[in-house]
Amino acid sequence: MQMRNEDDADGVAGAIEAPDVGDAAAAKKKAEAILARDRATVNEIAWAWVTLRDLEAGNGIASGEARYRKILFAQEEIEKLDLLKTDEAGFPVRKYNGVPVSGMNDRASVQGLVSVHSVRDAFSAGGVSWPGVAGLPSPAQPIPMGNVTGGNRSPREYLFEKAISNLKARGINVEFASLWEELRSMTRNKEAGEFFKETKSELFYEDDNYETRTYKRDSFGKWWRNNKSKYGL
Repeated sequence: MQMRNEDDADGVAGAIEAPDVGDAAAAKKKAEAILARDRATVNEIAWAWVTLRDLEAGNGIASGEARYRKILFAQEEIEKLDLLKTDEAGFPVRKYNGVPVSGMNDRASVQGLVSVHSVRDAFSAGGVSWPGVAGLPSPAQPIPMGNVTGGNRSPREYLFEKAISNLKARGINVEFASLWEELRSMTRNKEAGEFFKETKSELFYEDDNYETRTYKRDSFGKWWRNNKSKYGL
């Protein structure tokens, strides 16, 4: 997940999560209520989606950067759907272009409300599992977040493809060494999804239990040898 800045994480915790940290029952009830609505904010949907996924996986609701990275990544994926945003009355929301006035909640007015059902349908169509809220179907074999365009790509392969595209866009020869350096750079810039730290030989990530794991340069080399032909390289 791309952590844009600390204020984003604080906003997620303060606006939605803080009262329910450590209270799984309260968090579950709130999350189910959000996903049962017709419309909700992008932040609310992302929080509810991650919360229910975590609870279904047996994880508790504990504050921390790993959880906030998931929520922020979910927000970004929902934003990519480019859904119509409306106010409470159902009128389209447009960004305010004038001079900000003291007390104006610009963040909320720009965000607006989107259709929860549209998000659910888009996720499901891309093979992304939807939490088991009553009345809402969930795919039999879900694919983790990161592949909302269909196919069988994992989030990690989706990331590798992004690195390849980055190099091509900059006119850099795509090979193992340059790709690994690009992944390291993306990690340093908080653009590498699950990876949050890098060294010359490893990328660090956290598993579903928030334990730190490493993805080694040699492992990426093996993936590259087995898959580079798919990209005409």
